[in-house]
Amino acid sequence: MDLIGFNLRVESAVEFAKKYSKALVLFSGKRPDVSRANEQEMQDSYSEARVMAEAAIELGLRNAVVLEEQSLHAGQNIKNSLDLLNGLELRRLLVVCSSYMGRRLDYYMKKELKERSLEGRLDTFIYDADVAQDAIGIPLTTVDQERKGQRILYEAKRLSQYRRKGDL
Repeated sequence: MDLIGFNLRVESAVEFAKKYSKALVLFSGKRPDVSRANEQEMQDSYSEARVMAEAAIELGLRNAVVLEEQSLHAGQNIKNSLDLLNGLELRRLLVVCSSYMGRRLDYYMKKELKERSLEGRLDTFIYDADVAQDAIGIPLTTVDQERKGQRILYEAKRLSQYRRKGDL
């Protein structure tokens, strides 16, 4: 698990939640690196969503929390989260993510909103938590900046692979 991105996402979500005390906070994701885990590791581990929620509560999150613990990839994060939120009469949805996930999540969000006939009825925002250090005062060390650069390069390669497969 990328702890830098993880921490920035959680801290950013907590800061937004403090500003919007009535906001519902949903954490999404099963176990990271699930494809490499054996069955016993899967049973013994917490979901990424649960770990993020517990970290957020330790940081002072007081908002209502929903966990989506089945998603294995970005498309499922969006689909399963929208399924859980179905019927709540939402007007706005903010997705806090790392910069390397932003484009994928934006693609899947637009696709899901279109399939659900929610285009124009639900305002969605994809917030890059990697810029959170400016918003909430988290300085990035040189090592953090190098890792961020490596993640962005890795994502560029993945986006290229998705385009070749026709997924983007």
